[in-house]
Amino acid sequence: MLSKAGKAFIGSVFVLSLVLSIAGVASAYPYVVDGNQVKIYDGTDLISYDFDVIKWEQEEPNKQCLCKMLSFRALQTLSYMFPDQVIPRDQVSILTGWTTDGPEELFLSTMSWSAADFNIIAGAADPKYLTLGDAVFYFVFEDSPIAWQVTALSGLYPEEFFEYRTKFQTGQATAAEIQYWKQTLRPQAVYNLTYLPPEQALFDLTAIDLNSVPPAAVPLPGAVWLLGSGMLLFLGWHRISKKITLGISDTCQVTPHEPLAH
Repeated sequence: MLSKAGKAFIGSVFVLSLVLSIAGVASAYPYVVDGNQVKIYDGTDLISYDFDVIKWEQEEPNKQCLCKMLSFRALQTLSYMFPDQVIPRDQVSILTGWTTDGPEELFLSTMSWSAADFNIIAGAADPKYLTLGDAVFYFVFEDSPIAWQVTALSGLYPEEFFEYRTKFQTGQATAAEIQYWKQTLRPQAVYNLTYLPPEQALFDLTAIDLNSVPPAAVPLPGAVWLLGSGMLLFLGWHRISKKITLGISDTCQVTPHEPLAH
């Protein structure tokens, strides 16, 4: 049974979805996201998560996990669609093309999302061969006719990042390439996810109809799809894109494989 606060969250999502569906692309505008906090409502309590606390590897506590950092920033981007930036966890299902351990560790192990509400896109890339296009997250809301798509933009990662990452992951990198990956490309990506200047956009945030959400490797709850399809008959299909600028102050494989380096 949802509390009054929980019902208020869901109502706000529905109203926001309606407004954005009607508004269409004319409502797109750039705006700034600040800080290192994500707030989650779990149906009972309000829980705050800090970027600097969650960003570490589980197997290597002194190593920053790029994949968890990416997932956190994507969720942080989504949070600005809610009053007070509070995400009602139990009313949101997550689908991603990022197939390392990082998203699963963040959303399931750290933030306690239900396993049924976290899925990988069907046919997603092998984690060794990820590209920028795989850095996409779909957030599907209960009782909402739309989903939110959060997509990483090119400025988030340095040039050659994914080329060298694949060489490193597949064991094809030379000694010089390994050094370049470890000492230049990876540290730059960590820096970007932590301290990227506020004027540079990190993600696209787009409202899409549910039929545009790709299928999951494990299907999302059927009630979400049925409800969304019915609502779209009344609201029509519209898209709205927003550039998200993330200003940060200075203050991963889902299947049971051996963990890969992020």
